[in-house]
This record gives sequence, structure tokens and C-alpha cells, in this order.
Amino acid sequence: MKTKRNTTIFNIGYLFILQALNFIIPLLLLPYLLKTLGPEKFGIISLAQAIAAYFTLLVDFGFNLSAVQRIAVNRNNVDEMFRIFWGTMYAKASICVICFFLNVILIYTVKEFYAIKEVIYIFFSTVIGLAIVPIWFFQGVERVKLVTIINVTIRILILPLTFIFVKKPGDYYISAIIQSACIVISGIISFCFVFRYYPIKLYRFNIKSILIEVKESWPVFVSNVAINIYSSSFVIILSFYSSKTAIAYYSTSDKIARALASLILLPVTQAVYPKISYLVTINRAKAIHLFKKTAIVASLILLGGCIMLFFFSSIIINFLGASYYNMLPLLKLMSIAPLLICMGGIFGQAGLLAFGDKKGFRDIILLCGSVSLVVVLILTMLFKEYGTAISMIITEFLVLLLMYRRCLKYILRPVGSSLTGNL
Repeated sequence: MKTKRNTTIFNIGYLFILQALNFIIPLLLLPYLLKTLGPEKFGIISLAQAIAAYFTLLVDFGFNLSAVQRIAVNRNNVDEMFRIFWGTMYAKASICVICFFLNVILIYTVKEFYAIKEVIYIFFSTVIGLAIVPIWFFQGVERVKLVTIINVTIRILILPLTFIFVKKPGDYYISAIIQSACIVISGIISFCFVFRYYPIKLYRFNIKSILIEVKESWPVFVSNVAINIYSSSFVIILSFYSSKTAIAYYSTSDKIARALASLILLPVTQAVYPKISYLVTINRAKAIHLFKKTAIVASLILLGGCIMLFFFSSIIINFLGASYYNMLPLLKLMSIAPLLICMGGIFGQAGLLAFGDKKGFRDIILLCGSVSLVVVLILTMLFKEYGTAISMIITEFLVLLLMYRRCLKYILRPVGSSLTGNL
């Protein structure tokens, strides 16, 4: 039991490092690329990355949660585990092909996209690279060390390669190639290591298997789309009532809050989620015990993080520059958001999804997304960017409250437990 507990802790550590680098590398690249490429060329890079990000969301299709759970539950059934592996990979490949044709249609129907079609095509390769990274498989079998080392090592190379080869605005193509190539290479190596360490048999392309995996992932996919839509809508709605500067203040504060939440939420849920999913099938009491411990420890860590963000927000403002000085009250206001975001995610993913309540998870996200659009319209009209920030906090609090109540009703109370019970 101690070894298994240590494995979970180490997995959290490895995934924390990977998540931290996903945050730190773009942060280190940002000032250099802004200065070297200039606003116009950097804007081209940003637009192409944004397009690729939407296609990545489509290709992921919720497999990063549903496939993890199914691999974890079937880890002792080798044939079923490999069927799930190939069903998921074929599903990702099929969606990837569809996304490529959608990408081509966008390029040839939108004039602004056609003008930068080469960069868009380059960054679309990151969609393929991320699609073939089977990190969800390694999470399911709770062996993330190897894939983390591969991804960390190759992604770190982005920094020196960029500093060496990107020297002038015209090098924006090189910057795009470096960032995309590193992701594709890490994907290929990670995929090959699955066969190196597991005797995976090749399964033929099977429509039925693909449809099974898509059906299992559908509630999660719908939830992810809803989250992205209502998050993006906040900025769009703010643009109708406030200045570009106010939009920059809100967007920056929102990104800082979500980055802090993700720094804890993603490693914890990615490591604990497959463990809880597996324990649910063999020992529900142990699964609940681990879930409660995860929720309490994460809440304490995030509470400390929120307090530090509130009191040290001026340091962040100084780092961003004098033009962001007026953002300080807004950042302080949003300093509670990381706790709400993280705990809502833990109750939703390590709670409802891990215990099999996909419908409850989806319904809560859709309800909160609908409510948020009404709230943000009213509050933004009245209080500008502060109204948008308050709307985000209200939305995340509502998500947390409903996720907690659902967990209390369908997970904890049936066995006579409570979240604050003895650990």
C-alpha cells in the first residue's frame, strides 16, 4: 500500500513538473518573441496557435478523461485494455483527418487565414503531435514518469533553439517550425515507448470500437466545449462595454488565476483520477477515502496559493510593467478564483467522473454555462471589467457548489460518509 501511495505522489510530482513547464516555457519565450518578431509577426504566430488549439480540443474529444478511466479500470484485462487503446487512437486519427479538411476549408474561405496559410499548416502539425501522445494510456496504468521525461526534455529544447535560430521578424516561420517540430517529435517518441514497454497487439481499424470510445467521451467533450464557450464569451461580451485596455486587464488576470489553478488541478487530477477510477471497481470505501484526502489537501494548498496571490499581486504587476498598474485591484479581486476553479475541477473529475457520474458532470457544466451568460451580460453592463470578473467568480463558485452537492448526494452519503469525516 505504501508503494502504491508513493507511486501516486511521484506521479503528481512528474505531472506537476510537466504542467509547470507548459506554463513557464511560453512565459520565457513571450518577451523574446515579442521583441524579435514584432507585433505583426507575433500576431500571426498567436492566431495560428489559437486555430490549432481549437482543433486540438476537437481531437482530444474528452479522451484525456474517459480513456484514462477505461484503461485504469481494465488494467488487469490486457485484451480489453489494448482494444481501448486502439479504439481511442483510431478515433483520434479519424477526428484528426476531419479537422485537417476543416482547416483547409477555413484557409480557403477566410481571406485573413489564407494570407498566413503556411503558418497555419505548420501549427496544425501540433494537433497531430498531441493526438499521438498517449499520455492518457500512461496515466491509466499509472506510469507517467517516462512520458513526462520525454515531453519535458524535448519541450525544453524549444528555448535554446528559438534563441539560436530566431533573430529577426522574418524568422517567424522558423519559430513556428521549432515549436511544432518539438511537439511532433515528443508525440512520436512517446507513442513508440508504449510498444517498448507493453506487448500491444495491433488491432485492425474497427468502426464499432471507435464509436464506443466516442460515446464514452461524449459527455466530457460536451462539457469541455461548454467551458471553452462560456470562458471565451466573457471576453467577447466585455468588448462591447469596455475599452481594449480593460479587456487586456481582465484577460491577463483571468489567465494568471487559471494558470495557478491548473498548476495544482491538472497534476493532482491526472494522477489521482485513474487511481480512484480503479479503486471504485474493487473497493469503493478506499476510493472515497482517497477522494476526500485529495479534496482536503488540494483545498489547503490552493487556499495558501490564493492568499499569496492576493498579497503578492503587486510583484506580478511590477513584472508585467507600469502599463498594468491599474490592473492591481482586478487581480486582487480574482485571487479567490484559483481555489474555486481547482476545487470545482476536483469534485467534478476526481469525484463525479471517477465514480461514473458523467451525466451529472455534464448537466452541471451546461447549467452553469447558461447561467453565466446571463450573469455576465448584466454585471458587465453595470460594472465593466469588474462585473466580468465577479461573473467569473460567481460561475466558478456555482460549479463548485453544485459539484460538491452532487458528490455529497451520490458518492459520499450512500456509504454514510461526509467530506469532513475522519481520514
